[in-house]
Amino acid sequence: MAFKIEDRVRETTTTTGTGTITLLGAVTNFETFTANLSNSDTTYYAIVDNTNGAFEVGLGTFTSSGTTLARSVIASSNSNNLVNFGVGTKDVFITVPASKIVVEDGSNNVAIGGTVTASAFSGSGASLTGVDVVNDTSPQLGGNLDVNGNDIISASGNANIEVAPHGTGGLVVKGNNTGSENQGKIILNCQDNTHGQTLKSQPHSASASNTLLLPSGSNDGSAQALVAVDITQTLTNKTLTSPVIETVTGSTITLDSAGDIVLDAGGADVTLKDDGTTYGSLTNSSGELVIKSGSTPTIAVTFSGANATFAGNLTVNGTTTTIDTTNTTVKDNLLELNSGVSSNSNDSGILIERGSTGDNALIMWDESEDRWVLGTSTSTSSATGNLNMTPSFLEIGGLVMPDVTAGKILVGDNTSYQEVAMSGDVAIASNGATTIQNDAVESGMLNDNVISGQTELASGLATTDELLVSDAGTLKRMDMSVVSTFMTSEGFSKDDPTALAIALG
Repeated sequence: MAFKIEDRVRETTTTTGTGTITLLGAVTNFETFTANLSNSDTTYYAIVDNTNGAFEVGLGTFTSSGTTLARSVIASSNSNNLVNFGVGTKDVFITVPASKIVVEDGSNNVAIGGTVTASAFSGSGASLTGVDVVNDTSPQLGGNLDVNGNDIISASGNANIEVAPHGTGGLVVKGNNTGSENQGKIILNCQDNTHGQTLKSQPHSASASNTLLLPSGSNDGSAQALVAVDITQTLTNKTLTSPVIETVTGSTITLDSAGDIVLDAGGADVTLKDDGTTYGSLTNSSGELVIKSGSTPTIAVTFSGANATFAGNLTVNGTTTTIDTTNTTVKDNLLELNSGVSSNSNDSGILIERGSTGDNALIMWDESEDRWVLGTSTSTSSATGNLNMTPSFLEIGGLVMPDVTAGKILVGDNTSYQEVAMSGDVAIASNGATTIQNDAVESGMLNDNVISGQTELASGLATTDELLVSDAGTLKRMDMSVVSTFMTSEGFSKDDPTALAIALG
């Protein structure tokens, strides 16, 4: 598509109305539009209707298919509007309207109302005057623009100076190879042009080609600054590769995340330092979390799943330590309570909570009584001083006393029970058997019911029945046959009742 003016182009048309006309062929000694124009080319035209006394001059658009010419009027016999042509043959030809011709006036001046297009300008003089570049909406340069040390300014209002590269092109600030510091740069001055900040590319030696992507900003148009050392900023979704943060100003660093905070150390260790001095680390050991402590970190705690192993001593400070387990195993030989106290005025022991079953069970050392007690209590683990106690029974399978000599028993002395040996008339063996000592039973120990309380032998006395007698102070037993023999030897007859009575005393 192009604008063309050609000589001796003239055809006829019988088209009526104000629309596109159809060309019917060249007039004698003239050429057709088809021979001089291509499809969609534009040209100036004139239509003369001698039959109806009408004419029209305008800008036409040629269409090769159908050989037509679309009309755009410039001047006409119809008050410079499109002519509504009637029937009859009209002539159509290429011409230049008078309003479009550039001529030199009597003062040798040329006036141009539109854009001047030329491959070059030549002539004497240092400048081209009379050319309106202000109203030219698309001025073009055929070569480089040399501002000769001058500024490109916008002197009207608060207008911007815009650079709009074509397509994917950009604004390139080139460097020059006249020195090592002559790489491309953009200098942004202050309002007084006395200070400025420079955006400068890397030198050639860096072999760097990268893209600086400015912050996305926000929809409200608020300012977004690049990362700077002198302002407070928030960084979002940033990945740092092999970073070394040498200096962080401020007293506190806060990591505040709505999601997770991940520390991913490919070397398995996260080292903790204070002013450059190591005091600990977090370590991965075969999937276990190991916490190390010290300037030369040594293992303090190892976490394996839900299990924790402390390599050293464990000190727990606070008011209450709660252990919620099914079973608690203590491998130490001794369990010490009240460790480190210089003196103690509090009762101490083991309290067993019983819930709704009843008062708590308590095994304690009674500090005020200086002895062990056990029973039930309404006291809790937070109680101090003297604990209330209701004594209770103790059932044991065995009791070992300090002196394990056989034959000793516990005897109450109104203060406590003491281990003492059996003495006097009764002895006790280690199996609990008791015996009355020899010669221990005296007459005063006997009650008269020793005899009267026994079953009476009213008849049936036999020689085998036994009696208890004193043989010169020694108690002996004998049967009735001894009595019978004695009486016979003394001359008594068994028929002598008096003698028998005397013998029986």
